[in-house]
Amino acid sequence: MSHASVTPIHVRRLVHLGYAALVTAAIWFWYKSTWENPFLILTTLGVLVLGVLPTLRWLARDDATYPIMELLLFMTVPFYAMPVLTGHEEVGRFPESVVMSASMVVLTFQLACMAGAAWAARFFATRVRRHGGRWREEILPEERMEFTAYTATLNTLWLMATSFTDWIPSDWVGSLRAIFTGISIISIFVQARLWGSGRLGSSHKMLFWVNLLGQVTLTLVSLLLINAIGLLFTAFVGYFTTARRVPWVPVLLILPVLAILHNGKSTMREIYWTDRHPAPELSNLPDYFLHWAELGLSNEKTRTQASESQAITYGLLRRASLFQIVCVTVDTIPRRNDFLYGASYQSVPAQLVPRFLWPDKPSPHQSVKLMSIQLGLLTEEGAESTSIGFGMITEAYANFGYICVALLGLVMGSLFRWLSLTTADCPTFSFAGLMRILCLVWCINAETTLAVWLSSLYQACIAIFLTVFLLKFLRGGQTAPQNSG
Repeated sequence: MSHASVTPIHVRRLVHLGYAALVTAAIWFWYKSTWENPFLILTTLGVLVLGVLPTLRWLARDDATYPIMELLLFMTVPFYAMPVLTGHEEVGRFPESVVMSASMVVLTFQLACMAGAAWAARFFATRVRRHGGRWREEILPEERMEFTAYTATLNTLWLMATSFTDWIPSDWVGSLRAIFTGISIISIFVQARLWGSGRLGSSHKMLFWVNLLGQVTLTLVSLLLINAIGLLFTAFVGYFTTARRVPWVPVLLILPVLAILHNGKSTMREIYWTDRHPAPELSNLPDYFLHWAELGLSNEKTRTQASESQAITYGLLRRASLFQIVCVTVDTIPRRNDFLYGASYQSVPAQLVPRFLWPDKPSPHQSVKLMSIQLGLLTEEGAESTSIGFGMITEAYANFGYICVALLGLVMGSLFRWLSLTTADCPTFSFAGLMRILCLVWCINAETTLAVWLSSLYQACIAIFLTVFLLKFLRGGQTAPQNSG
């Protein structure tokens, strides 16, 4: 976007609304906080502000960059700031000194991430190449990308096949899942962007909702709510980054439903995971979700009797928490256990080697098992069947303390800002355009360790880029004419 361009009025209104909401929330949480230490409240409010501010600044710029670093920081709000500010019951079990230390860990990451992004913006400002090279070469123009409505359908059919049949050989499931998931993410994101720019026809809008809600429903059968939320958030980000508007109607309809399902999730997992109840068949899905909703509403009713001031969606924000894991870590390391000194990162290089070249390569989930055992959260036997969401911030502190947290923030902030700058105005269906979409969506995965995060991103990249190479081959190596946007 040219510097002489005028920011649209609806974008300016949204920015002003965002700043007003941020100030109002900060004042509200300051007066309503039950914490005694004012420095703890200020630190946590700092986490809130630093999580939201970069996104508001990106909105105000109204340029062609994708908010990759901004989304990474925004995800610290529900996972780290809100649990403290709203008095999450698990966080409240720790002394305020521990909560203060955990808040400083998150704040360190945020500040380092912003510093890395600022350095990248300054250093690469005169070095970014806007044109040329196969990295930015347009493979298909955006006006011909409505076919993504049909490629999204492939993942819907894949989920139906794996959820209700045994047609797929078990040895193929992992690799095929990565391929179909990658195709689905790109397809849903592109469809949402086309809708946000006003270029999606009525029939494709209908197919978009059928695929999105169908995939969310089929994903929920596994009781992995975070995967369904990630898919919905992918669509939201795709629409928002183009339209610069919040789709209020879908958001206000979907949020309460997610909150109700979140309330009943633990009970459903006890039934279907612990008690080994058979998974539902396709014909039983209505009864399955009706039962889930009843459990969610009954659990919310019990909570409301104890605290009538908490709404359902407010409770969802409180329970989307990784902060208590940070508290456990800073309370355990180095006071009771020593730092890991890079032990959880040892499996990271192996993730870049295809499994067919190294069949026995270490699993990325070894890092999760190691941390679960070292922090005393699980036994070795329990770690084989239970997975805990730690997040890369917690993992960094567990390895080398604040220094590693700061280094993680610097690296991710600078890399993501560099990617945003080098892919500004580049075609969506190019290698650079696809890479920025994947990195943007992967910022939602706040619960994973570095090895798991890189492994899943690597698999998605391989699946998408191989598909693109195949498409180029079928088109005889031809590419679309270059354009700047």
